Amino acid sequence: MDLNPFAAWGESVRGLRDRFTTELGEERPFSPYRDDVLDGMAEMTALCKSLGVSLQRLQQHDAKAFDAFVRALETS
Repeated sequence: MDLNPFAAWGESVRGLRDRFTTELGEERPFSPYRDDVLDGMAEMTALCKSLGVSLQRLQQHDAKAFDAFVRALETS
């Protein structure tokens, strides 16, 4: 199990967003719902990257809290 899954999750969402954009094609009618999904996916990618960095820092500087995270992740 990857103890810091956020980087992989962020890349997965980024890849999905890229594939979705490709599937939409060049001529896209305006759709606030489509834009909500694309914006949300971009935000999720950025958040996963940020959480990944934060978790890496936690591992380096607060072993007790990092161990608690790992235990919580194992039961998820």
